[in-house]
Amino acid sequence: MKRLLLTIGIVCLLGACENLTTDLPKTDTNAYITGNIVTFPKGTKAIDIYNTVSTIFPDNEYHNIVNGEWKYIKTEKDSDGLITQSWQSDVFTKIKHTHSKHESGVNTHKVYLYTSKTNIRELVFEWQRQTTNVWKNDVTEGDITFTF
Repeated sequence: MKRLLLTIGIVCLLGACENLTTDLPKTDTNAYITGNIVTFPKGTKAIDIYNTVSTIFPDNEYHNIVNGEWKYIKTEKDSDGLITQSWQSDVFTKIKHTHSKHESGVNTHKVYLYTSKTNIRELVFEWQRQTTNVWKNDVTEGDITFTF
């Protein structure tokens, strides 16, 4: 009886492995690219940014871009506990995307925004075994725009 249950368990596990979804979620890159201008509005997920950037720049190298800007709301609390919010704007001149797969089976897809050699923003999409098992999918807090 134990052998039968063990055999059934192994067959079920093997069958489940055959149906893993390992393709990245699809992105309508036309929603973000207009001519040679790319705009990611507030709330855009990291996977959509990764898919769009990797469509424009298929390799994992640094790429110079024009008019790169990340606009976001900065929230600060003063000593009295009052909260103030103000629009901030960081300029970036380079963009890069990477994909790495770790021994544990975790896949990490990242997009980096750089000013010269300084990373000002990193957006991460991370998953394990199948792309429906998402560990992290950063969302932009503001607008990211650049021209390529």
